[in-house]
Parts: sequence; structure tokens; C-alpha cells
Amino acid sequence: MRKRRSLGASTDRDTWVRIARRGLDRIGVQGGDGTASAEALLRITKPAWLAGVAWRDETEAVMWRADETLLPEPPVGSAVLAEVPQLSDEW
Repeated sequence: MRKRRSLGASTDRDTWVRIARRGLDRIGVQGGDGTASAEALLRITKPAWLAGVAWRDETEAVMWRADETLLPEPPVGSAVLAEVPQLSDEW
């Protein structure tokens, strides 16, 4: 079983970018735009959502989504990128 995967990192603009991968078979059951949907929630504390983009993978049955949010304070914890991603020139 392959689960949803995501990674995030702070930027030099004091924002946070999160990139998520989700199988098309899971979107119908779980949805695919949690960050955008959270914008409908009012009067609760949450990061300010600045921008988002989603695209369908051309080689696998998955959707990718990237969201940028305002980072009001340093992130908690850390993560390690184990491999250099192979990105196209368009990326």
C-alpha cells in the first residue's frame, strides 16, 4: 500500500511551501484540496494561505499539489531530503 506523501520547507520569504502527492483513487474518498478547503473555516487560528497549484502527473495516476502559507514563526522540528529530486527544466 502506498500512502499520501508530502514534504515541506521554509523559504527565504518567510513562508512555508508544502508539496503533496495523492493517488487519484484516494481523492474521491478523502478529497484533494485540504488547504484550500480550510480557507472556508473562519474565526480559528491557522496559517495564512498565500497560493496553491495542483497538477496531474503524466506518468502515474496521481495528483501533485503545492501550497504556500505565511510562516509567522520558525517551523517546529526538521526533515531531511534523502535524495536530490529529478526535476524538468520547466519546473
